[in-house]
Amino acid sequence: MEWRSTRWGSLAYDLSSQYFLLEKEDVDESGLPPVRMTLYCMSTFHRQFEFLRGEVLSEGHLGWILGPPGTGKSTTAMAFVPTLNRREWIVTSCVGDA
Repeated sequence: MEWRSTRWGSLAYDLSSQYFLLEKEDVDESGLPPVRMTLYCMSTFHRQFEFLRGEVLSEGHLGWILGPPGTGKSTTAMAFVPTLNRREWIVTSCVGDA
């Protein structure tokens, strides 16, 4: 197992925005291309974001995003994590084989 650290800034989420910016560091080791990405926010992106914020975080629940391949589940999660206040949460992610 190899442990690495990287810069992790806090991003803002705007429900009215059609776009969301993911920095290169936000997708490091995710399987996505290691480049800065501008995501187009489909309605499912906003619904998933609001579910994670409203139903999971505020209620202290465990949340699952389910759906067929290619519907944006992983990308939404990758975009959601950098919006968290790092001083209040411990975020753990596992990518690839354990």
